[in-house]
Amino acid sequence: MKKILLSFLASSILLISCSYFNNSDELSKEELLRIEYAKIIKDIDQILETKLDEVVLSTSNALESALTAKNSAFEASKIVIESKSLNESTGKNINDLEEKIKLINKSIAEIKQISDEVSNKNELVKDAEERVTAASKIAVENATSAAVSGQEAQKILNAVSKSNTLKCDFASSAQNILNGIVKITNGTNIGTGFHIGNGYIVSAEHVVKGASGIIVQYQDGSIIGSNVVKVWEKADLALIQSIKNIDKKLLLANNLDKNIPGTTIGAAGFPTSVDTEGSITKGSLSRIFTDNQIQTIQTDVALNPGNSGGPLFDNCGTIIGVITKKKVGSLIEGMGYGTGIEALKTFIEGFNIEE
Repeated sequence: MKKILLSFLASSILLISCSYFNNSDELSKEELLRIEYAKIIKDIDQILETKLDEVVLSTSNALESALTAKNSAFEASKIVIESKSLNESTGKNINDLEEKIKLINKSIAEIKQISDEVSNKNELVKDAEERVTAASKIAVENATSAAVSGQEAQKILNAVSKSNTLKCDFASSAQNILNGIVKITNGTNIGTGFHIGNGYIVSAEHVVKGASGIIVQYQDGSIIGSNVVKVWEKADLALIQSIKNIDKKLLLANNLDKNIPGTTIGAAGFPTSVDTEGSITKGSLSRIFTDNQIQTIQTDVALNPGNSGGPLFDNCGTIIGVITKKKVGSLIEGMGYGTGIEALKTFIEGFNIEE
């Protein structure tokens, strides 16, 4: 637009100039008009330039505003998208929370049920404890009463035992012992054994040494091959099992408490040259001591080769030990030895001895 106005003004000035040169008589007046036009053009140019700058500035501001609006619209769109995504995520989280709340409510119900069950069980336990306490009280009372009764019973048993001891007869006891012994043959070794029940026979380890099977000769004349089921070399003990079981099993003492030095004891066996009938010797218990951690009995009862493995018995015919050895020498007499009953009982533990 500015260019069009300038062209128009330039054409007007040219026409005026031509008129000036053609009419020299009016030079002064035309000159004045030219100057006036030039001033007007200058003013118009300034006005147009100012307006143009304002238009450019306004356009620039409008463009900046439009750009800002565009950016704002983009950011708004972005926020909308993020909000939508957030809403979706929030919705999902809310659903998850609702499921968890359902599970928690279910767990609370289960916990309440368990709590009720525990409460019921606690009541049962409390009731059981009260019953146990009452039963314990009764048991203590009964035990106290039983203890008193037991003491009285023990006194009676001691009295009976003492009475029986006084009535025991060595000769009668010896006969019972003879009925329960057997002769043991292991090659050239000869010894003695005695029945303790259920086909089991006790003898000395050195009598059956090296053999898994031996010959057992009974006093009725029968001879039976039997097996050695256990040996204890340190205590010189052997356990034999026979297929033949006799009624005359010998009884074992509980301990040696009643047997003190000087007590009458006997020995039974098959000494050398005695074939089928056993023999009895009588003497005293000299002492009870521990030899190599084994309870041992020393006696002055006459012992001979072939007696090994036979029983040592008290006045009432109860077994108190197993004959094992005898010291010999020109200056030694009356020193025989046997393994004590406590070692023997330890040795036969675990076997079904009783019929």
